[in-house]
Amino acid sequence: KGAKVSPYGALSGKYTSPELAKYYDKKLEIGLSGIVDSMPNFIKSPWQMLLYLKGQTQKSATTRRHTTHVKNILGGGQMSLANGINLLDDAAMRKSFAAIYKGSSDKELQDLMVELSGQGLLNKSAVIGDLKALLRDGSEAKFFNKRVFGTFGNYMDKVPVVGRLKKGAVKADEKVTDLYIKEDDFFKINMYLQEKEHLTKFNNALSKNSRRRLTDEEIRNQAGRMTRNGLPNYDMIPQNLKEL
Repeated sequence: KGAKVSPYGALSGKYTSPELAKYYDKKLEIGLSGIVDSMPNFIKSPWQMLLYLKGQTQKSATTRRHTTHVKNILGGGQMSLANGINLLDDAAMRKSFAAIYKGSSDKELQDLMVELSGQGLLNKSAVIGDLKALLRDGSEAKFFNKRVFGTFGNYMDKVPVVGRLKKGAVKADEKVTDLYIKEDDFFKINMYLQEKEHLTKFNNALSKNSRRRLTDEEIRNQAGRMTRNGLPNYDMIPQNLKEL
């Protein structure tokens, strides 16, 4: 049930042993590159350090820059329009905004967030996904069996003023990253709601005996598929391209 997303590529939907399932789940969760993981240690650690620095550089050029947030919003609007989505639909826009920015104990909104998550539409920014993969790979860099960046961070924490500054910087960085993700999610939710509405109207216009009538689940899945195909989604990128 739910989304027709294939995070495991050709293996999605297949049966395997519990051991292999655990292995692939872990690989998917931590996002470690198979190429980096197979490198000899004397190459692997320096390469991971470079990846970490590259990830931080890319972050400074994207989520930490206000102009990139403006481009992200304009780009989301432009791609929505290219997919025939009405950006003046007041009801869909308000509902998307409420789901992303306000947060609510409202049962309807909670159900919507579960539905969107099941369709693989939340937290799927291609830019953020690439950054997370880079930083995850890079943060594993070791020198004499100790994680380089983890050890350095621990030393910083021990210096009172530096430690407080570091924590403040990390918190600010998390907030701007979260904002970038919300900007991306907003347009995905808006497109999903409108596509679902269009499909529901089309479905209701058909006779009850029509073979073309869709169930509620089929409407949700088709709206989800159209949204995933229409707007950038990290899960839709083939694994070999992610490795690059």
